[in-house]
Amino acid sequence: MIGSSQKLYDLIRNGKHQEAFLFAEQEYDKDSKDIDRIVDYVNLLIEFKLYDRAEEVISNSPYKTQDNKNIYFLYVDLYTRWPRVKKLNQLNKKYLPGFSDEVEKIKDISTKETDLRPDKIYFKNQLLEVLKELLNDYPEYQKVFKKIFVLIKNNRLEDGYYHLKEFALSTDKKNLGYFVLAELSLVNKKFSLAKKRYKKLEGEFNPAWIIYNRLGDIELAQSNEKRAEIYYLKAIELNPVDFDTNLDLIRTYALNGEIKKATKHYNRAAKMFGEEKVNYIRPFIKKASKRKFEGTIINGLVWYENGGNILPIELSITESKENEITPFGNLGITIMGSIHLANKVARQSDYYKEHLNNNNISIQINIPESIIYKDGPSAGLAFIIGIMAEFMSKRIPHDVAFTGELSLEGRILPIGGLKEKLIAAYVNGIKTVYIPEKNFAELIYVQNRIKSSLNIKLVEHYEDVIEDMWAI
Repeated sequence: MIGSSQKLYDLIRNGKHQEAFLFAEQEYDKDSKDIDRIVDYVNLLIEFKLYDRAEEVISNSPYKTQDNKNIYFLYVDLYTRWPRVKKLNQLNKKYLPGFSDEVEKIKDISTKETDLRPDKIYFKNQLLEVLKELLNDYPEYQKVFKKIFVLIKNNRLEDGYYHLKEFALSTDKKNLGYFVLAELSLVNKKFSLAKKRYKKLEGEFNPAWIIYNRLGDIELAQSNEKRAEIYYLKAIELNPVDFDTNLDLIRTYALNGEIKKATKHYNRAAKMFGEEKVNYIRPFIKKASKRKFEGTIINGLVWYENGGNILPIELSITESKENEITPFGNLGITIMGSIHLANKVARQSDYYKEHLNNNNISIQINIPESIIYKDGPSAGLAFIIGIMAEFMSKRIPHDVAFTGELSLEGRILPIGGLKEKLIAAYVNGIKTVYIPEKNFAELIYVQNRIKSSLNIKLVEHYEDVIEDMWAI
C-alpha cells in the first residue's frame, strides 16, 4: 500500500480515492521534505494522471536520485506511466548501477510502456481492487498475486489479466479459481456470466458474504434496486461490519426512493464506522429525497459570462397518438434544435425499436427557472441520454453531469467553457462528468484540485455513455 499513513490506507482501502488524494496533498503541504509524504503524494498524482505536477514534486524534493531509491522508483513509475521513454532510458543509464538488484525487476516491467485511455482506467482499477482482496484473503498465493498486481499497476493490463485467468484455471482450490473467474467477468461487465458464476458458488465459498455482496453489485449496476437490497441484506447478515456493503445498501434505498430506510441505515453506519467516514453519502440521500418527479432528471452543464452552472433537465415520455415534443422553459432556437435532434437520433436507435416497438411517443422536457434565458448546443448529450434513459427504464445517478454537442450521427462534438463547467460541477457536488473526447486537450487549463475531485470521462459517441453507465 502507498506510504505508511493509516488514514491514507483506510481511505484507499474503502475506495475513497479522491479524498485520499486531497489528504495526501494536505500532508505534503505540511511537510514537503518528509520522504513518506512525498511518496504518498506523488503516487496519487500519478494515479490521477497529473504527471507534470508529479515530476515537479519529485524534482523539488531535497533528496538526490543517486542516494535515495524511493526517488529513483518514483521517477521510474512516473516515466513508465506517462510515458517518457527517453527520460526513462536516461534515468536507467545514469542511476541503474546503483540500484541494480531491485531495479532490474522494474526495468523488466517498464519495457512495455503504455498510457491508458480513459475507457481503460475503470478496468485497471477494478482489477487492482480484486487483487488487493486476494492478497489479503489468500496470503499463501502472495507471490503470484503480487507479480500480477505489479503488471497491472504498470499498465500491462492484458498480461495481468491473462496471468490471473491462468491462475484461476490451474489452482487446486477449485472454488477459489471459480471465484476469480466470476470476478473477472464482473470486471469486464459481463453481468449475466458473472451472476451465473457467483450463484454457483452460493453456499460453497468462504467467506460466504462476499458472494451476496457481488450479486448485489450486479443487480444495482443493472438498476434492479429491489433485488440488490435482498442480496446486500444477506451479505450484512453474514458480515455486519463490511463498510462497502453497508454503504451500497444505503445507496440502493436512496435510488429506490426509500428515504426513511436510507436514513435509518445511514445513522446505523455512522455509529458503526464514524460520522467522518460515511458523511460523503449524506448529500446523495438528500438529493434523492427531493426527487418526486416521475420521469428522468438529468444534469446538464452551462456556461454563462459570469461562470458555469448546473442545468437540471426534467424529462418524461408517454405513448401517444402522434409523435410530439412539448418543451417548457425560456429556451432559445439553438437549444430547441438540440432537443429535436436528440429526439431524431434516439428514434433511429435499436433501443427505441426494442423498448417502445416503434410506437408514437410524446416527450415532455422542462428546464426550470423560466426567468433565465437558455440557449446553446452543449446540452445535446444530456438530452439524448435523458431520452434513452426513459426508453430503457434506466436511472441516471444524481451525481452525474453531461456536456457535449450532438451530431446527426450520434457523435459528441466539442463544447466551449469546459473549465467553467467543471468548476460548476465540482461546486455542486457532482462526482462524474461526461465530456467530449475532443475537449481532452483543454483539461490542462483546469485546476488539478478540480480534476482530482471529478471522475472525468471522455466520450466520442452517445452510446459510449450508455455502455459505461448501464453496461449494455
